[in-house]
Amino acid sequence: MPLELTGVDLTTEEIRTDRLLLRPPRPDDEDAVLRACQDPDVLRWTASLPDPYTRDDARAWVRDIAPGERAGGKGLPCVVEAAGGLVGSAGLVFLDAGRVEVGYWTAPWARRRGYATEATVALVGWAFAHAAEGVLLRAAVGNTASQEVARRAGFRPDGVQHGGIRRLDGTRLDAAVFRLERSGRDAETACPVSGHVTHSKSHDMCRLIITPPIRWCGEASGSHEAAGCDVAGRGADRERR
Repeated sequence: MPLELTGVDLTTEEIRTDRLLLRPPRPDDEDAVLRACQDPDVLRWTASLPDPYTRDDARAWVRDIAPGERAGGKGLPCVVEAAGGLVGSAGLVFLDAGRVEVGYWTAPWARRRGYATEATVALVGWAFAHAAEGVLLRAAVGNTASQEVARRAGFRPDGVQHGGIRRLDGTRLDAAVFRLERSGRDAETACPVSGHVTHSKSHDMCRLIITPPIRWCGEASGSHEAAGCDVAGRGADRERR
């Protein structure tokens, strides 16, 4: 069963949480995306990013690649914004049979605040509210911070996929696989971490209100926020065709 997207305009779709706005990338995001993607950890763990990451790469993503994914009904790439500033990227790739894959990266100036976990929870809630059957998350085996985000967002480990993440140079990384399934959970009210998510639709916007306030990854453990997690082996922030 495919996602139920009747009445949803993916080109403008936004998701809000208590702290974050997940929105379509805009041309004026170019500088912040470029700055974030100079970080060695973002480049290391988001395997599909070119290294070095240039202004042309940032411009292509905010102007062409991400808007094209949304307009083509292939996914929901987002800029993650907090207090009016870019703090990362997160998004969904729409797979077959009503399944989606989630990924993210966090800007180096915004880590240890739990933003990746909060964004992941919001995207999972959006996916299940639109009839997704399951959500997949893959992180490089060595990317323990990103795996911790998956666990805090309620994902269950599902083994290791050898060579599951492909770098642009053709080399591959083993992927730790995590899944959340729709069966057996109330996708409208259940949140995979403490608290709950409720949904209310207004025109082309799905608003997720997360209550009570959740102690997100960085705040709860003091651990480093995940730098990056690939979507479908391609990256939450850059889709190459």
